[in-house]
Amino acid sequence: MDLELIGKLLGWATAATVALTGLWTYFGKSKDSAWTRLVSENDRVRRDLQEMKADLRSTNERLEKVESELEELRADRRTLLDFLRDVVSGQFPLDWIQTRAQELLTRMGRGAP
Repeated sequence: MDLELIGKLLGWATAATVALTGLWTYFGKSKDSAWTRLVSENDRVRRDLQEMKADLRSTNERLEKVESELEELRADRRTLLDFLRDVVSGQFPLDWIQTRAQELLTRMGRGAP
């Protein structure tokens, strides 16, 4: 065989091998790894979303509790202001004022002085 022919055959074989390897890499491995990355990213986003939903539920529960406590404090404030207006008006005797003050302290969970 002629050396030139052997060189051409080896060149074509090398080119074919490189082309097949390139095609395999482009269509095979790249797609698979891209799909794997996509699935992995999708799973991560789903986990993050679930965590955020759980955090949101927890935050909403805490917010409801705080809003409820705030309403109770507003009601207590209104009651105390009404009581102070009654005291300042001078229309009620001292024993009634002391009894009412004790009732308010007990109701608000403060107990006796």
